[in-house]
Amino acid sequence: MQRPHPWRRQLWIKGRKLQASAVWLDGQANGLSAAEAAENWNLPLPAVEEALAYSEAHRALIEAEADEERQRLLAEGIAVGNAPA
Repeated sequence: MQRPHPWRRQLWIKGRKLQASAVWLDGQANGLSAAEAAENWNLPLPAVEEALAYSEAHRALIEAEADEERQRLLAEGIAVGNAPA
C-alpha cells in the first residue's frame, strides 16, 4: 500500500504503520524465516512474503530512502550510527 509522504515511495503493510522494508530488514538482521517474521510482527504469512519479495525487488529504492533519511538527520545535527553530528 502506498502512503502519502513528502519523499518516501516504498510500500507499507496495509492497515499498519509499517514499511515493507522494516519486516525485510528485521528478518535479515535476526535470521528470521518468513513464518517467524509473520509471527514476530503478528502479520499474515502472505503479507510477509509479499513484503519480502517487494523489498528484494526494490532494494535500490529502499537503500536510496535510507540514505536520504541519514542525510536529513545529519543536516539537522542528529548523529546517525557512527557518524558525528
